[in-house]
Amino acid sequence: MLALRALRTLTAAALRLPRNAPSLPTFASGSRARPAFCHAHADQCRFASSGAGRGPLLPVSDADRQVLSALGGNKRAAVLDMVDQIGEDMSRANVLTWMRVLMAAVDGDTVISLYERMLRMGVEPDTMTYSFVIRSIGAVSPERAEAVFEDMVARGVAPNSYVFGSLIEVYAAVGDVDRAEHWWRSAERYGVERLNTTFASTMISACARAGQPVRAERIYAEMVGAGLRPTLQTLNSLVNAFGKAGMFPRAEHYVHEVYALGMQPNVVTYNALISAAADACLPDRAQQYFEELVDTGLEPNSWTFTAIIKAFGSVGDLPGAEHYFATLQTREVPGVYGFNAVIDACAKARRLDLAERYLKMLEASGIAPTVMTYHCMLQACGRTNNLSALRHYLAEMERAGFTPDSYTALLTFDAIAKHPAPDAAELSRMRAHFAQRGVRLGTAAYTSLIDAWTRCGRAVDAFTAFETMLRDGVRPDEATFCALIDTCGVSGRVHRVRLLFERMRSFDLRPTLNVFNAAVAAYLRAGNFFAAVNVLKELQREGLLPSYKTVGPLLRFLADVPSCAADASALLGRLGDDAVRERSTYDTRANVERTLSGDELTELKRLIELAAKSIPVHAL
Repeated sequence: MLALRALRTLTAAALRLPRNAPSLPTFASGSRARPAFCHAHADQCRFASSGAGRGPLLPVSDADRQVLSALGGNKRAAVLDMVDQIGEDMSRANVLTWMRVLMAAVDGDTVISLYERMLRMGVEPDTMTYSFVIRSIGAVSPERAEAVFEDMVARGVAPNSYVFGSLIEVYAAVGDVDRAEHWWRSAERYGVERLNTTFASTMISACARAGQPVRAERIYAEMVGAGLRPTLQTLNSLVNAFGKAGMFPRAEHYVHEVYALGMQPNVVTYNALISAAADACLPDRAQQYFEELVDTGLEPNSWTFTAIIKAFGSVGDLPGAEHYFATLQTREVPGVYGFNAVIDACAKARRLDLAERYLKMLEASGIAPTVMTYHCMLQACGRTNNLSALRHYLAEMERAGFTPDSYTALLTFDAIAKHPAPDAAELSRMRAHFAQRGVRLGTAAYTSLIDAWTRCGRAVDAFTAFETMLRDGVRPDEATFCALIDTCGVSGRVHRVRLLFERMRSFDLRPTLNVFNAAVAAYLRAGNFFAAVNVLKELQREGLLPSYKTVGPLLRFLADVPSCAADASALLGRLGDDAVRERSTYDTRANVERTLSGDELTELKRLIELAAKSIPVHAL
């Protein structure tokens, strides 16, 4: 792949798109909504008192001045009391003043109350007000946000791209991209062009936030196919989407697209790319792009440093992570995310002592730890087999006002499972603790619980946890079935392996290489050589190639068979020397062992045939 510096010589000839495509104001979540609103109403906001020499375009009453004066004190928490004190005079306040009041609300419930009072007082919201209300209420209830939209249409207010953008963001925030896309495509029914550069970019960004990069790419193709020229923000969203999904080559592809369109990457582009390299556990690539950012004259910010600290931490390179953290310290006081990244690096390097030192440094800086900080500490405790420290930091986390969640439970169960002496009583206490706190376990947490029960020698409890998972409406995934198959092997219940394959398919899950690997290992643990060989054949019929992880247990088994012991040991030795964990081309988060070459497969087949002549058929 060409380096990005070389790609700077490319021109936009690779993809010529019109430069005069229409655009709408950028629609994003959180605090970014305010600048968009202020920009759209810049002229209306020029009150006579501003000295601009222009009168207001909307009437300004005493109520307006009273509200604006009160809001000047930033009394966000008391905004409802303020409206009550002003009373009926609020009915004479214009819609812009009401918008300022709504923006001062601290949560969605307050926005709902203010919106209802606004309507009762006869003040008609405009499209920008509806846009803000829909987004704010959507954080509490997406269904109620849709009800506000319907009320808006019923009142004869025509929705615009801002309103639809709010609905898209509402559903992207809860991961319902199907509903988000429904609203994007519905816009045309209301006379709003959905294939507008910025509006389409809003949908692409929503897909990125929800972790659906392939869908984002499809919408991007639709956008380009309509002759629209993507903006740098659009391409940054795609880089970010594929990076977060662990698809680093595709993230790089869209940086190349930036150059092909005659644009230059900005700090946001590089931050997304460095983060993508971090998620792919590629610190060298992250460092390459960090240095390139500096060489182009751009200024790295705290997010840049956080990403590269995370990149080195991802492979346990604590010196590299600490180097960039120290560099950040020379520029500014690191924020909580920078501290979290270096604490996470300590956890991955199994250095609980250093993690505790950075935690104390964070607190000494006057920065409050976040739930992520405590999760990093729990991970450090688990990796160092220090369950007493884990209990301490879990208690500290709850004293700080953070409620344990599914990820908290996952880290705790995982720590118990990986302990040299897994304690079933400790696992029972922790499971009960999270149940008392009302923690609803997700797929990964249930999978970790199944694995922990297995390590504790409690196979029945592992299978019971799986059935509880299904009753709770939690969908299992590939890792869940790998854990269950492992439970079968450890407990000698290998007759259940085939039933698990059938159950997996009932969830429309296709067995992957990892699932087949687990089945081979489970059968061999139970001494069932021929069943393991049948799984190996089935794997190849599915178009998969065996990896070292697949045949390693098989070769160790064959090394104890006199007729082929020497040759099996030799092949195992060769594979062992070359058994370097690699990552797949597109799913860079999935650890995949090196697959066998043709000669190695031929040798393995010969050894299996040789062993089959001297091993009695296992009674299935």
